[in-house]
Amino acid sequence: MRSKISVVITSFNEEHKIARALSSALWADEIIVVDGFSQDRTPQIIRQFPARLIQIPNDPGMMSMRNYGIKEARGDWIFILDADEVIPPSLAEKIKKILINDPVPYVAFRFPRQQYFFSRWVKCCTWYPDYQIRLFRKGFGFYPNQHIHEQIKIEGPIGLINLPFQHFPYRNWEEFKRKLQRNINFEVNKLIEKNYPPQRALLDLYWRPGARFLSLFFRHRGILGGWRGLILSLAAVYHELAIYSLYLKKKII
Repeated sequence: MRSKISVVITSFNEEHKIARALSSALWADEIIVVDGFSQDRTPQIIRQFPARLIQIPNDPGMMSMRNYGIKEARGDWIFILDADEVIPPSLAEKIKKILINDPVPYVAFRFPRQQYFFSRWVKCCTWYPDYQIRLFRKGFGFYPNQHIHEQIKIEGPIGLINLPFQHFPYRNWEEFKRKLQRNINFEVNKLIEKNYPPQRALLDLYWRPGARFLSLFFRHRGILGGWRGLILSLAAVYHELAIYSLYLKKKII
């Protein structure tokens, strides 16, 4: 007998994307959407699907919301999906085929993530294969909630399903800038919580931006990615500069 599968989706003001994510999860036995009290039409759209809507205060990092959905899920296995991601039919069929023989020798599976930057699949700048652990047996995984792009912690052996799920993070430049600033603010607040030593932050401010650019643009082939590779490499520079300069400013003030 095949194990039950729950798909857990987190959302906040995702009216332009949530329907596509939900449509890609209809194969699952249960869909849970943990929404951070969206102020747009996201909740109304969710209610048009056979999904369980749970609303809790929004977490910009989404990890505590994922953990809440994990706790609420009734399935034997849980797939974590963001509102701007899609599970292709080929991947859904592969997952069902594997889990029909449950118990399997793994408690979790990782997948490559196929990411799109303004309508084109990007393979440079660490954007592919960008392996992500998204499917795991309930009770064997949780998110520590320390960083905004955080891998789940798994207790047990992890397998590989070499079929990608898809990620469509940005609709336009405004969303790109907004998410970049959100990530920066999240990381700054985490440094404040940890009382990160200002001396180390100053050192990071000195070397991390340049190192990040060299890594992404040359080592990870951003130079072959055209304007997309250049933008992603420069955005990483700004990300590092902004995090440590803002943190130092707050510590000095």
